[in-house]
Amino acid sequence: MSFDYDDPIFLKCRDVKKEIQDNKYKFNISYEDLPDVPEEAGEELIEFIAENFRFISLTDQRDLLSYMLFVMNNESFEDLVAALGNAGDVDIDELFPIC
Repeated sequence: MSFDYDDPIFLKCRDVKKEIQDNKYKFNISYEDLPDVPEEAGEELIEFIAENFRFISLTDQRDLLSYMLFVMNNESFEDLVAALGNAGDVDIDELFPIC
């Protein structure tokens, strides 16, 4: 699903994807396939991500979490990490990005 990048909600998402592309950062997931997420994620979106995180490979989990670190604001990212930790199927210590 693609969103209107002129929408202010997705500006940071667009900028992060452009940075990944321009600097050729090594992500297992193509920058084109990274999800469009708002900087300030609501509780429902965070729960959805956390519930479905276990269905992707560990490498993709790391890449996606790294991407979310740069897109989401601090509060949303902290909420996501807490939700992942509570999910039970995700070993947060194993996948947390080393920055």
